[in-house]
Amino acid sequence: MKILFLGTEADRPFLHHLKQHVHTYSLRKHEFIEEIVLQYGKSGTTHIVTTQQDLIPLLCNTASAKEQTIDNYAGSWVTHEKSGMEFLFVHPLKQCVTVQHGKFLLERYISKWTKPNKWVTQDTFNWKILESIDDYELCLSFILDSDLVAVDIETRPDLSISCVSYTCVYKTTWQDKFKWQTNTYVMPLPYNLSVDDYYIRYQYLGKFNNTPQTPKVLQNGKYDCAYLQRYNIPLAGYMFDTQLCHHAWYAELPKALDILATFYVRKTCYWKNEGAIVTGK
Repeated sequence: MKILFLGTEADRPFLHHLKQHVHTYSLRKHEFIEEIVLQYGKSGTTHIVTTQQDLIPLLCNTASAKEQTIDNYAGSWVTHEKSGMEFLFVHPLKQCVTVQHGKFLLERYISKWTKPNKWVTQDTFNWKILESIDDYELCLSFILDSDLVAVDIETRPDLSISCVSYTCVYKTTWQDKFKWQTNTYVMPLPYNLSVDDYYIRYQYLGKFNNTPQTPKVLQNGKYDCAYLQRYNIPLAGYMFDTQLCHHAWYAELPKALDILATFYVRKTCYWKNEGAIVTGK
């Protein structure tokens, strides 16, 4: 593995913070990913740490009208599909000096490549959209048998719920060793459902939520719980909150979900602009 830092002129005074992490650097601006792959691939570069914000839409293939900033994508790991070259976005290097936790975050993000053993092994993401009574019953059985369930809702501007997801976490045994596995189930609530379908789906959401014997974990759960209470399907067993746990551990760090994802998940990418690919918004 050969790591190159691809930055901007603003990073030049702070390059010494990268000495122990990268093999070489360049401050040249590039307009095409293919140019980067060809130029640096020749010298054996396989991984690129970058602060160049203009590369975000080129690598992440998003058409969002919102400005796509390094602040959002810092910690995001993206693989260029055609070449296999790996890219990691980080904050401008000046934050190693101007932000109290800047150097800590830089080293944490780069350790995704340099110290992979320091990161929790990621489980395969298995998910299913619930579309029938059989699906609903399957989800309920998994919730009841799980050691922990992560709950999340998505809402629309008109304050309606667009979907509810349940990620069931449970232990399995493989070669006499415990291994955590997950299954995610999503209950969609589109506008075009019939009244009867809405009634059935909310009935089952009530059953999913009324399982106090299974502990639940949420991110800023007071928001989700308020919505679920408003729809008369209150959540029982709300015992853990990732935002509160993170704040108790690293009180000085930001605690939004996208920050937590890049901080705790080794290979992940900022996702909040992905919908723009489909909707054009």
